[in-house]
Amino acid sequence: MKNKILINALLTIFIGLVISIIVYNYTANNLQKSNVLELEHLFKQETSLIQRELDINIEVLASLGNLFKSQKDVTRAQFKKFVNGSLSKYQSIQALEWIPRVPNHLREAYEERAAKDLTLDFKIKSKNSAGKMVSEKTKKEYFPVYYVEPLLGNLKAVGFDLSSSATRLVSLNQSRKSKRSAATARIKLVQEKGQQFGFLVFLPVWETEKEEILKGFALGVYRVGDMLNTALRNVKAQSNLLDIWLVDTTDASSSSMTNDKNLLYTNTKLSAVKKDVLHANIFIEGRIWTLYVKPSEEFIRKNTSSLPVISFIVSLVLVMLVGYIISLKTLKAKELELLVKEKTKDLEDSYKEIEDFNVNLKHKVKIAVEENHQKVR
Repeated sequence: MKNKILINALLTIFIGLVISIIVYNYTANNLQKSNVLELEHLFKQETSLIQRELDINIEVLASLGNLFKSQKDVTRAQFKKFVNGSLSKYQSIQALEWIPRVPNHLREAYEERAAKDLTLDFKIKSKNSAGKMVSEKTKKEYFPVYYVEPLLGNLKAVGFDLSSSATRLVSLNQSRKSKRSAATARIKLVQEKGQQFGFLVFLPVWETEKEEILKGFALGVYRVGDMLNTALRNVKAQSNLLDIWLVDTTDASSSSMTNDKNLLYTNTKLSAVKKDVLHANIFIEGRIWTLYVKPSEEFIRKNTSSLPVISFIVSLVLVMLVGYIISLKTLKAKELELLVKEKTKDLEDSYKEIEDFNVNLKHKVKIAVEENHQKVR
């Protein structure tokens, strides 16, 4: 009996563990699937918002290009009036600029006109090896920052010859050759005071419909961090749930880690990230950016749940309780059965004693009767 009870108890524990493990795995898998779906949703949302912000800024630049294309001469005042609305509406734009093509024989005239308009000493300049601004050397043509808005905060860039920078010159020539807008690789803006990377987008403007003589470039100036903050400002709370890296992968090699020289932006302390995380391409005027994403510590903390453990414990307790109740009922039934057997045996013994008593009594009565008869005779 004791062995049978022990076997039943062990069987109940085994069944409870099996059921509890199944419930635990089911709950944990569902939670994991839910977390993956949430991560993918946040990732797609951020990718879409960043791409949308870039597209909107390019549309603004296109409208600026149309202004210079439609008018032979655009004054500094007209330029300022035209771009002010866009600058106040789209906060991710660092500056909008007009970059005329200045042949060397017109350099002095351009410098004098700008100096008069701005009431300052305007020179077409470049950076020397020490990083200081100096008067640009004599060349066939120049592409200086001539009009810029807002002027406040971007004054340092005024007069800077974009063709004097190798990175800027690559995109300038690409835009000129393809007759389409072109974005630069990451650069440190001339007017940058912080640690953000920036980039430029060149849009060529031609003198004639045949697009033979280059008039200059409408130029958009952007700080990557500001652009991402603007794009994601309405989902700021959700953005904290993701660790992101935005990398210029236009010329990237197939290495296992992203090159920090191409890193445009990250909200982490890591400058490199493995490529096995979620990633998607973002397209910006001839360049490819890749957004890499993985769950942040906050995401993991927010989505860490004790539900699988609780479900394991609850299911184990329930199975054990059910097993205990069944075992108790079985034990009670066995005890009742034994009790019934004992009572039945007692009754049978009692019936036998009564029957034996009746037989003996009958026998005694018979003997007594016979004795009485003998006495009467």
